[in-house]
Amino acid sequence: LFVALFFLSFHQDAEAGMFVFMKLQEAKKAYESGEFDKAAQLYEAHATKSQNPQSYYNTANAYYKNGNYKEAAEAYKKAAFEDEDSRAKNLYNLGNAYAKSGDLQKAITSYEESLKIKEDKETQQEKIEKTQDWFRSIIEASPDSIIVVDVLGVILLCNARTEEVFGYGKDELIKANFKIISFTMLADGYPVKNIEGGKLDAAFI
Repeated sequence: LFVALFFLSFHQDAEAGMFVFMKLQEAKKAYESGEFDKAAQLYEAHATKSQNPQSYYNTANAYYKNGNYKEAAEAYKKAAFEDEDSRAKNLYNLGNAYAKSGDLQKAITSYEESLKIKEDKETQQEKIEKTQDWFRSIIEASPDSIIVVDVLGVILLCNARTEEVFGYGKDELIKANFKIISFTMLADGYPVKNIEGGKLDAAFI
C-alpha cells in the first residue's frame, strides 16, 4: 500500500511539474510573439502560486511591453531577487515603469538604488583586487621562496626566488603539484635542506 501511494504521489507531482513547465513555455512563446497581455497573465499566475522572483520579473516585463506601467511597477516590486545583479536590473526597470507612469520621484529613487548596488559591487571588487595586488607584491619582494598552494597541493602563486630554488619558470610552476615537484627534485639529488631547512615557505589556502 505504501509503495502504491508513493508511486501515485510521485506520478501526480510529475504531472504537476510538466503542467507548470508547459504553461511557462506558453507564456514565453506569447511574449516572443508580442502577445504581452497573455504572457503577463500566464507569468503572473505562476508567480502568485510560486512566489518566484523571475516569474514576477517576467510578468512585469510583459506588462511594461503592453503599456501597463502601473501593473509592471507592482510586479517589479514583488520580484525579490537575492543576487545583486538581478536586484540592480530589476530596480532599474522599476524606475523605467515609474517614469512611464509619471511618478518621477519614485523613478529617481529606483534608479539611485540600482546604481548604488552596482557601485557597491564595483567597490568591493576593487578592494579585492587591491588586496590581491598587495599580497602578490609582498610575496614577490620576499628574499625567501614562497609558494601559495590550494588544499590539493596545486601551486597558485610563487615568487622569483622560487624560480631560482626550483629551477623552473613561473609558467611551469603555476598549476603544477608542489609535492610532485618536491619529490622529483629529491629524486634528482636536490639537497633536502633547501626544502626542509626553512628556506622554502608554502602557504596553504
